[in-house]
Amino acid sequence: MKLINKKILVISKLVLLFNYALAGEGNFISEDRLLFKISDKVISQEDIGYFDRNIKTLKCLYPDSLTYRYFGEEFVETLSRFQNTDFPSEVKKDLIFKKKLVSLFKLLKYSDSQRLGLSKDLVSLVKESIRVNRCKTDVLFKGELRANFKSLLSLELYLKSRYATSLKGQDSQGDLRQSMDILIESIDKQYQHEFYF
Repeated sequence: MKLINKKILVISKLVLLFNYALAGEGNFISEDRLLFKISDKVISQEDIGYFDRNIKTLKCLYPDSLTYRYFGEEFVETLSRFQNTDFPSEVKKDLIFKKKLVSLFKLLKYSDSQRLGLSKDLVSLVKESIRVNRCKTDVLFKGELRANFKSLLSLELYLKSRYATSLKGQDSQGDLRQSMDILIESIDKQYQHEFYF
């Protein structure tokens, strides 16, 4: 058993040394900044960039998106603006944005826990809609939807199924916002979060 452990250790050291040699001294293959954690999932600045891309594609595909309507255009613009700045120091100043950002990722985690699958027909329809509507194709990888975009689609489907009746009333936007506020307050209690900045 000790011999196997020694071999694994030697192989691991060689792999690390090889990776270091490829990257070059002092160079990094990838650089990212960890921002916060929700339960066991860490959210990085790169994840924020992916979400920015995804929410814009969702709006292109479906301009009446509940996710987009709830969080609002100002939130998405702020998200885009923070991509090119020192994210943590800017977000510290904007507490409303910070709260919405955490709420959004908690909603995504909650909808993922509901295990709403996307049917093959729906995925095909979304891919065709991306082409027809001339939306950005960076939510695709080798012709398939990226996992983080599927997660956003699952959230949108979850919200549609949950609030379908609320959308039929006269004051649907006010009712929807109030109902989603209650949902988010409940989810906020279920998932703990911790900021790294």
